[in-house]
Amino acid sequence: MRIQFHFGYGAAWYAGKYKLATAGPRGEVVSARIGDHIDLIQSVITLAARGVLPVWKTAPMPTLMRDSGLPAAEVALEDLRARFGFRIQTVDNQHPLANRSTVQRMRTNARPRLTKVQGAAELITEVPRPAVRLPHYSHGCREDPTLGIDKKTAAQHFKTWVKTLPVSDILVYSDGSEQWNNGVHSVGYGYVIYQDGRKVGDGLGTIHNHSHVFDAEAIGAWKGLEAALRLPTSRSSRVWMCVDSTSVIWCLRGNASSSSQWAFHCCQDTFSSVDVRIKWSPGHTGIQGNEEADALADAAADPKHPSPCSDPRSHQPTVSGVRSEARGYTKNATERWWRIASAKLSDRYKVWGLPYVIKALPELELPRNVLHRILAIRTGHGDFAWYHTKFKHKDAKLVCSCGSKKTPDHLVHCRRVFRYLYNWPFKPKRPPRTREEGIGYIQKLIHKPQNFYDFLQVTSFYDKVCTR
Repeated sequence: MRIQFHFGYGAAWYAGKYKLATAGPRGEVVSARIGDHIDLIQSVITLAARGVLPVWKTAPMPTLMRDSGLPAAEVALEDLRARFGFRIQTVDNQHPLANRSTVQRMRTNARPRLTKVQGAAELITEVPRPAVRLPHYSHGCREDPTLGIDKKTAAQHFKTWVKTLPVSDILVYSDGSEQWNNGVHSVGYGYVIYQDGRKVGDGLGTIHNHSHVFDAEAIGAWKGLEAALRLPTSRSSRVWMCVDSTSVIWCLRGNASSSSQWAFHCCQDTFSSVDVRIKWSPGHTGIQGNEEADALADAAADPKHPSPCSDPRSHQPTVSGVRSEARGYTKNATERWWRIASAKLSDRYKVWGLPYVIKALPELELPRNVLHRILAIRTGHGDFAWYHTKFKHKDAKLVCSCGSKKTPDHLVHCRRVFRYLYNWPFKPKRPPRTREEGIGYIQKLIHKPQNFYDFLQVTSFYDKVCTR
């Protein structure tokens, strides 16, 4: 069961729920007065969630968003804004959005009034705009770099292949690394150069922290090739770029990725004048050159001992890095909305400690009658004594067949299901005795919804024991 909402150009009016005041103290934030628009969008999403989830009509809206895996209106709009900002920053210079997103900074203290396009662009760190070039095709551009074999077998073939090469051939091994240390992010590359079985060169460098391993692999491949071309015998020798990243190989042989595009273009420009071949060398399989390049990359990515690359182009943020920044913006918006919305929910729901993630949840694959039981247990809005009493349902059955009141967690406390204890999934040593123990056991069941389904099948709790 899955619902997807697509927000397009119709939401271009959204520039945030709050804005900077045009008058008053500098930096003051005021309402953008678009709450009514957001509420209209939210009503549509809520209606769709209520139509899909088998819940009682009094189930709170935040629980509907969380249990359906759908984005709340505010979250969806913030995600749209972040993705739009990312697109603005990554179009080429000739694109109309590139000029429209430029903000003219005045020397006076007056605050520039940003358009919605400019405001979206400023959410995301500026990156070098990609260049538009003709498609690139080189030998093997349509061939799987792995040739369909596993890493272990490929490593054995590689070691055998190296021994068959002429002594004049040059091998360039490159690798990338990404590390986090106490919240500090660092990315680096390393390369080593071999000829006639001897190492004739190596190098390493730290690149901008708004990047990822893919960028380090690409830049490391170019810097290694660049160093190999400076060798006296490079013009009369064949150069092999031994890369362990298949995604980098695809971009080297075919069209360059927009992330670290300059490094791919530098490599491709070289292919036309020098005999350069590309070979997949699977990483962490005992290939000597790979292991050495990996060690250098780890050293370059150490936040405590950075080794900045001498090429100024590597000191700029990359597309893959700011893509993560855009995703982080959406993640923060999601967490912020859930923190505010969940604070208004009852303790009955808070006790489950559920996170809010926007994706298809595993329990949505269960039969609807079983899914309804899970959602009712979480919210407390269902066939329970307190609920019927509150809404004065005179014809409701308030007690289980065992004589106890119907409660959300009663299914693991009912003495009539203890006879099946031996067959319970995650069989406990003894039946749950307290509410905390009961909730803890139910959480274990719901973590893998199939186990909850098996529990109901074993005990027939709702079918025979605690009927409506």
